[in-house]
Amino acid sequence: MSYDYNAIVTKINLLRTSAYSSNDKKCIDVNLLSEAVELYSLLSSHCPLPPALWIQYANDTGKVMELLLSDDDSGSTASENVVCNNIEICDVKLGILELGI
Repeated sequence: MSYDYNAIVTKINLLRTSAYSSNDKKCIDVNLLSEAVELYSLLSSHCPLPPALWIQYANDTGKVMELLLSDDDSGSTASENVVCNNIEICDVKLGILELGI
């Protein structure tokens, strides 16, 4: 299966720019960012990523998780949810970064 490295990286950058384009940090487009995360995964399955892309991949995945988990109400107190969510997000980000080593 062939792929166009430059086209995928360009698409990732366009999606990230669009997702983060709002000046309001709370108005990040999770759908665009999720699409970028899927492209990181696709690209990493075809070739080794440079360190900068692994860092972006981990950061964007963490941001998607943060946005999705912030809407989750599991019944426990808000501070417990935040701590548990932050731990889970950090674990995922570290796992992605470990893949790049």
